[in-house]
Amino acid sequence: MVCSSVKGKLVYSSKDMDFIELEWFERDKRGLKKLTVGGEEIELDTGTVLADRDIVYEDKDRLIAVRLKPCEVMSVRVNSMTEIGALCYRLGSLGLAVSISGEWVKFPFDEAAADKLRAEGFYGQVSEEIFDSFILPSLKYSDKTL
Repeated sequence: MVCSSVKGKLVYSSKDMDFIELEWFERDKRGLKKLTVGGEEIELDTGTVLADRDIVYEDKDRLIAVRLKPCEVMSVRVNSMTEIGALCYRLGSLGLAVSISGEWVKFPFDEAAADKLRAEGFYGQVSEEIFDSFILPSLKYSDKTL
């Protein structure tokens, strides 16, 4: 079965539910074929970046939603926009995805990158969590590509 759009966000449902488990880096893949937890093969081709609990299939009896798998995430607390810029520049040059939330910059843990960041004075903590949001290099705002 091909799932070509997001139908909504799973909050509560009395329908039969199945889940497609994804790694954070699989969220924007087109034509990705995976087995659901229940064993059904589906192809994801939504053309969007999927988020945790996105419903990708729904009929009157059941639905299939995305479940992101937890991964090791490094969180670095930053004190200024200058620090955010410096840290994100370094992470970007290493090819790492970044999530910014308030005073925290998060990225999927990579030992070599963590060592380089420590050498430059950036220290963080590593935890197991869902890396749900990241900045894409080609985000579009209005009619400009960043």
